[in-house]
Amino acid sequence: MNNGLTFKEQIENDKPISNLLYNADIKIAEDFSNRIFSEEFKEYIKNDLYNSFKSIYFKNLDTKNYTIIIAVLKSVDYLAVNDIKTKIINDLEVQLNQAFNNLESVKNALKYAETGYEYKLKRIDDSLSYLVEYILNHFDYNPNIQAYKEKIINSSLDICDIIPKNKPTKNTAVHDVNEKIIKRLKNIKMSDNQYKRYSLNVEYLNQKRKKIDIKYKIVIGVGILILLFRFVRVF
Repeated sequence: MNNGLTFKEQIENDKPISNLLYNADIKIAEDFSNRIFSEEFKEYIKNDLYNSFKSIYFKNLDTKNYTIIIAVLKSVDYLAVNDIKTKIINDLEVQLNQAFNNLESVKNALKYAETGYEYKLKRIDDSLSYLVEYILNHFDYNPNIQAYKEKIINSSLDICDIIPKNKPTKNTAVHDVNEKIIKRLKNIKMSDNQYKRYSLNVEYLNQKRKKIDIKYKIVIGVGILILLFRFVRVF
């Protein structure tokens, strides 16, 4: 930042900063990582920064425009003082708590009859969204976020453990959630024990795919033989 100007003048002369602080707007590709902001400047902008975060966060959360939310979260590392980071993390905990509760509701549904699965399984997308993934990976230095990370990963793996016991071939939607969870967890940093559980479920899915592939080839082969038999009979 320019040392010869007041903080207000610096903001007014800096389009990305002024756009964020005064208009609650940020470009997806905005990057503040190569710039140095003094603690005094961060203190000066902290209320405007927090208000802009809340505006961007809640405006885009319902529409699932996660890329914009992630863009403003990235700016927090370089523009926010510690007390503002704490307030923002507290707001993010609400999202993580909802994600965990949704996963637990899915897990509980899987223990019983297959009715109502589809409604429950739709919650997986929100529970393991790209926003949740980003929060868990980039704010896990905070003890509360780390605790949610443990719970969310474990609950997801619990679901994966339950599904094979329920003969998922009877219900494609039930089996698909296993694929979805494994795909999303792939990008979330796990503990060694969690990764072992994850690897076992990856192995299960690979075996499942091989069985499906073999069945598919058998069906195709039988179909070709039937066609050839009919062709020979005609001639």
